Amino acid sequence: MAAPMLKQNAGDGNVKESSIKLIRSCEEYFSLWKDCKSWTNKFHEYYVYGEWPVCEQWKDDHHNCMLWTEHRSKTAKEALIQSELQRLKAKNDNSPPVWNLRTQPCSDWTMPAVHDKTQPSSKVS
Repeated sequence: MAAPMLKQNAGDGNVKESSIKLIRSCEEYFSLWKDCKSWTNKFHEYYVYGEWPVCEQWKDDHHNCMLWTEHRSKTAKEALIQSELQRLKAKNDNSPPVWNLRTQPCSDWTMPAVHDKTQPSSKVS
């Protein structure tokens, strides 16, 4: 059974407390590894991305999680945090922007919106 992972051993080592919140439960790592290696997921990944999924990182994360929760291994904790940070970075790098960000405001942003309410709306007869 996995121990609670939030705020435990937050003061030891050079790991910040906010980084420890990245670590998931060991059951979740096992479930993600199991789902990753399922045939359904393999075919889906191959269909969408054109390559088979690599599931070894989930297995390594589950192993490191078990080492950390059962033996309080600092190296396993560091490896888990680094893995989660890499996963977050890859997720942010691969997501396309929704829209292009402006560097300057529009030239007419201070003008009032024009709504001509004086003319009646055209009705279809």
